[in-house]
Amino acid sequence: MEKFTCSKFELDLTNYNMSIVDENHWFSDRFLTKQTLPITVTITDELNEKLGDILSYNSDSSETIESGYCYHLGVEHEAVLEIEDITGREASISIRFGYEDLPNHNTKLSELALDYVNLDDTPYSNIYDYANSVVSKSWPEVSHNFTAVHVDKFDTDSDQWQAFEGLLNKRVGSAFIENEYDAVDDLQLNRNIMQPQPYLMHVLEVGFAEFGRQITGDLVNDVNWKKALFSEVSEYYSTINGTSDTWLVEMSEFSSEYQIRGNWYGDFFNYYTLPSYGRYRIAGNLFIRKWYSWGAIALEFGGEYIVKHLTHYEQSGTFYYQVDIVVEYISGDGIIGMISEGNRTRFPDGYQGDISTEAISDLTITKLSSYDGSGNFEPSLVAPDDIKLTECVPDMTFGDLMTILKNWKNLDLDFSVPDYVGLNYIHNQLAPADVKDLRNYEIKAPLITKSSGDSYLLKFQDITSDEYSYDQVFIEKNKITINNFTTNDDTSEISINAVPLPIIERNGVKTAHHFVDDSSKLKLIFYNGTGGNLAQDPFYVLIQSIYESDYQEWLNIRLTGSLFKWSFKMTEENLRDLKIRNKVYCYKNNNIIKSVAKDLVSRGIWNVEAEILTLK
Repeated sequence: MEKFTCSKFELDLTNYNMSIVDENHWFSDRFLTKQTLPITVTITDELNEKLGDILSYNSDSSETIESGYCYHLGVEHEAVLEIEDITGREASISIRFGYEDLPNHNTKLSELALDYVNLDDTPYSNIYDYANSVVSKSWPEVSHNFTAVHVDKFDTDSDQWQAFEGLLNKRVGSAFIENEYDAVDDLQLNRNIMQPQPYLMHVLEVGFAEFGRQITGDLVNDVNWKKALFSEVSEYYSTINGTSDTWLVEMSEFSSEYQIRGNWYGDFFNYYTLPSYGRYRIAGNLFIRKWYSWGAIALEFGGEYIVKHLTHYEQSGTFYYQVDIVVEYISGDGIIGMISEGNRTRFPDGYQGDISTEAISDLTITKLSSYDGSGNFEPSLVAPDDIKLTECVPDMTFGDLMTILKNWKNLDLDFSVPDYVGLNYIHNQLAPADVKDLRNYEIKAPLITKSSGDSYLLKFQDITSDEYSYDQVFIEKNKITINNFTTNDDTSEISINAVPLPIIERNGVKTAHHFVDDSSKLKLIFYNGTGGNLAQDPFYVLIQSIYESDYQEWLNIRLTGSLFKWSFKMTEENLRDLKIRNKVYCYKNNNIIKSVAKDLVSRGIWNVEAEILTLK
């Protein structure tokens, strides 16, 4: 039975003229979901009520997007139903499904449960000793490392950084350079910034483990990519002075309590006083829990709202709001107010929502720097006392990261084995295997398309730098060109939002140079626990290398093969066995499926339009 279900309603799709498009992401620069072409659904009075009176011209509370599950060919898929437009009572809807194949797609890397180490819980007295215990190891033995990186970000003419020696994680001999206080001259000598760098594989294993999957496959076993580390210059590690505090407000800490339709709610007025003048980072979560009632939560400082969230009457459930802001305290009383109205004060009997926490606010307040009584900056000694990998990742989602890796290594995701995800290279899957025979579905005159003037451009996304440039490869049939080329309308661009940091020698130290500070770009260095703590040459991940290792065979097939497109009818039973990444045999060739469009014409019978590429 074809249907869509969510918490509000169930929609039987069996009797609709439903068209579903399934595209093979091997042919795309991003991972894809399946989707239905728009179908027309009548909005009944019951469905209209569940959608928040969507038929009303004046409704500002109606829902046009619903998350749920789509049942297609007997398989349950995570799905999103979207109402695209309405005429009278007739709504045009589409359903995108298969989100289980894109786990954590919209989750920020900084929101993943990456490793955290409180140095007080280790046998090491400081971060320098701890780093020495890690630096000769690599993933999977450790989740992070302390690789030396040249940085240009810090002003050595300033009091704070006058002693800085230009390197993150500077190590001489067998010891990391330590920051210290010069009591004679009353100077804070910040010679070094100690900052952990997460291994790429650790981030991947955490991202998929949260959905019950263990990573495996070509990428995981690649000796070069096992040593890939994120390179960021984290404010947390360049400003932290060890002063942080937790501000937790729980449901029981209300200022007043009242009932609405049998549910207990309250108003909250809670306060935190900053201990001294300075810059403070406020990070964590705020919560609103409610059941079809109005609710609000805010943070106030210096007479202004610095965070404010409001939920409408028609919304119900637990709402999480992530906070990550910096405030400056240079005058006044230094009081931060947490104000919430219409928030639950207790869970009702049989409550089905999130009961993992009773917090209204769960915030960490960290002092970044100090000011004197006149508002002048006071230098402080940089002395981190924990390993917090969520502070050392770029500002992107897990889905962004996977898209980058897909384009960088021509990567495929395979969820066919329960509890595992295969991160495999497409070029290793081109040999005919598990071939489905479609000869019985051939027609006499399929549409055949030749590649003719097609071409491809493989490149890192544009990087602004006067010092460095990265090669681009232009690929045509039987020809490749490095850098000096002209694209055309038939050129498909494969663009990688990343940069492998170059190796330079400066002040006698040869290691990676963190020359770009764009937090939205993936920056990688490579280190496997050998050779001191110096980053290694990333030549094997540069464009020419990945073209030869990952793209040459695949793009040659696309440039020399023929695309066949034709339509045929197939029973639901047989269609279940036809997967988008199957190889198929027909028209005297083994072929790769590019796309399959399926129209339900009657119960159990589908009209299938297949587009395939010949494997030669």
